[in-house]
Amino acid sequence: MSMIGCWNVWGLNSLRKQKAVQEWARKDNLEILGIIEPRLGSNKFSDISTRMGFQGWLSADNGIEPNKCRILVTWNPAKLMVQILDHAPQWMLCETTLLATNKKLLITFVHGLNTPAERIQLWEHLVGRCSVNTLVPWLAIGDFNAILSGEDRAGGSQRWPQQMEDFPKKLDWALANSALLQAWPAAHANFLPRLVSDHSPMTINLAQESKARNKPFRFLNLWTDRDGFLDMVIGVWNQPVHGNPLYQFTTKVQLMRSTLRRYHNQTSSHISSRVADAKRKWIKGQMELDARPRDPQLQAQERILAENYNRLCKEEEGFFKQRSRIQWLELGDRNTSFFHKSLLHRRSRNKIHSLSTLDGTVLHDQDLIHQHALNYYQALLGSGSSNRSRAEEVDISGMFHNQITEDEQKSMGLL
Repeated sequence: MSMIGCWNVWGLNSLRKQKAVQEWARKDNLEILGIIEPRLGSNKFSDISTRMGFQGWLSADNGIEPNKCRILVTWNPAKLMVQILDHAPQWMLCETTLLATNKKLLITFVHGLNTPAERIQLWEHLVGRCSVNTLVPWLAIGDFNAILSGEDRAGGSQRWPQQMEDFPKKLDWALANSALLQAWPAAHANFLPRLVSDHSPMTINLAQESKARNKPFRFLNLWTDRDGFLDMVIGVWNQPVHGNPLYQFTTKVQLMRSTLRRYHNQTSSHISSRVADAKRKWIKGQMELDARPRDPQLQAQERILAENYNRLCKEEEGFFKQRSRIQWLELGDRNTSFFHKSLLHRRSRNKIHSLSTLDGTVLHDQDLIHQHALNYYQALLGSGSSNRSRAEEVDISGMFHNQITEDEQKSMGLL
């Protein structure tokens, strides 16, 4: 687990702000942090770093002149190896290597200038990096001095921007690409309370995926296009089950679920690996056919391999579309990469990374989060046994006027 921090502190010259940064770095176990608007250079920072608890840490800034830097980056060389690839007044680009795992990560610490015209150079830099950093984990974090949409501000006039009064804005952002979410599926950002600045400290937790849990059953739409699938469903559903109608229904649903689980494991699990394997077999079949182009058996085999590969490609695309829940894009032209990235982003948004208890304690362990949520709702709604005991005290005999007799119950198979 690696922790990255960034904070616009509006100057590190006061002891109060130095103490706030020190406590934040120690509490969140930061290994690298970007300090926006430090109002001192890395040379001056080295003089106070020991007092702030950063003994042995290295630092760099984007200032041309001493004490005129806008971004200062400091890191723990025992945990990370950092190389400054590029810097300008509005950004610092760092190539970071995690020594424990040897994983590489690009981090762009950002401090946007005040006017839209001045920020054009920043956007051009970030857009240029987007086309280069598609396969490399990349994080852009800092004070962008810009909102993403109108929802990111409160107050002021929506109709006359030039006459707006001052209003709160969300200017601090942490943006990551899909490669980062693939490398660290449980990565998430925490925006902490503002203390000595009107900007929030940001902490990025590069956590690995928690231990695997039993996956819920999901019906895959791609099954319905397969030959023989409907016949299999009818065969399972028509199996004789004895008991009352409700028992018959629930039993058949359980049988269907277990049958479809086995069917999935045998025919559609690890769909991307199946596509890659089918592609290798098709390429091999093409090479054999090229060696003996007049062999009718190889011709037929190559056509079968091609059809199988194309069918699996379509199923893979449909699988990721269903999982990503992107409904507006039609299948075709191998949109699998887009759907896969959408799935990664949806998983990241939906995951509960931490939970605050009533006494202010923050839980990060998934088992503790699960147990606390269970305890909370049991206290709120009552446990199963307590609900039953309260229900038994209520006389409901007078609520139902039309009751069936024992003979009628026997005829319906209820007794």
